[in-house]
Amino acid sequence: MRYPPLVALLALAGCAAPEDTAHPYGEPGDPNENDNHGTLEALSLDPTAVELPTTRDSALVVATGSWSDGATTDVTAMCAWSFVDYGVAAVDGGGVVYGLGVGATMATCQVEEQTADMEVSVLAVAGPAPGDIVINEILAGVPEGDDVNGDGSDGGKQEQFVELVNASRFTVELTGATLWDSDIATARHTFGAGVLLPGDSTVIFGGGQPSLGVQRCVALGAYNDDGDSSPGLALDVGGDTVRLLGAEGGELAVATYDDSFPEESLVLDPELDGTDYIEHTTVPGSVGAYSPCTLATGEAFPTAEERLGE
Repeated sequence: MRYPPLVALLALAGCAAPEDTAHPYGEPGDPNENDNHGTLEALSLDPTAVELPTTRDSALVVATGSWSDGATTDVTAMCAWSFVDYGVAAVDGGGVVYGLGVGATMATCQVEEQTADMEVSVLAVAGPAPGDIVINEILAGVPEGDDVNGDGSDGGKQEQFVELVNASRFTVELTGATLWDSDIATARHTFGAGVLLPGDSTVIFGGGQPSLGVQRCVALGAYNDDGDSSPGLALDVGGDTVRLLGAEGGELAVATYDDSFPEESLVLDPELDGTDYIEHTTVPGSVGAYSPCTLATGEAFPTAEERLGE
C-alpha cells in the first residue's frame, strides 16, 4: 500500500455552538445594556484555564466586568478574542470554547481597554463520526481536454475527483480513512497522517500531481494498490456508489449517482447540508461544470468566524 506524505489539513474554521451547552445566566444579553454603568474598571474570566480532552469537546467561559458605578455584569458577548496560537482553539460569541488542534494556547478577551487571559489546552484530535464529513461534489464524466486537477496535462481519469468537506463543528482525524467505489474490491485512496478542520476540504483526484492553490483545501492524487493498471478512483460514468470509511472500517459518508451527469460534476443540494445531488451547472451562480475545493459558485467554504457566528 502506498501512502501520501504527511498532510496537515489545517486552517482556522468552526461552526455553531452545541445545543446542549447552556450559558449560566441564560443567553448573553445585548452589549448595549452595559452602556449605563460608566467605565469598565476590571475584567475577569471564569474559568481561567480550560482543558479539552479532544477536539469533539467544548467548554464554557464567562467574562465578568466590574464598572465604575459598582455594578458587575456578564460581558461575555462583548469579548474580542485573540490567541497566541489560532490553530489550537476558538471561542464563539456566547463563550463556548472549541478545540481546533492539539496543543496549548493563551486566549485573551478584550472589552474596551480591559483584558483577561485564559489558558486553553487540547489533548487529542477526535476521530470522525458519521455525518462529520460530507461528499460534497463528485466528477466522474470529465469534459474532454479539461485539466481539472491543474497539473498542466489532460489526464483523462486522473481528472476525476471526489470532494470531501468537514461539515461538523469538530476537527477530525483522517489518518487511515479510505475512499471506495462499488466496482473495485480495494480502496481507491487511503489517507496518510492528517486532520480536517471544520469548513475545510480535501479533494482526491484519480491521479496526477494536483495543483489548485486554494486556501483551506488540500488536493491529492489517489494513493492505492493499483500498480501499473492505474484505474485511479475508477468512478463509473454510468453510475456508482462512493463510500468514505474510517480507519476502523465504519462508514462515514456515502454518495450514489446514476448516468444523468455527463461531462459535469454532481454537487449536494444545498451544499454541505443536502441529501440529494444535482448537476453542477444548475446551481445558481455556478462557475461551470465543476468546482473542486470551493462551492459551486467559486466561493470559499465558510470560515471559522462565519461558522462560529463571531
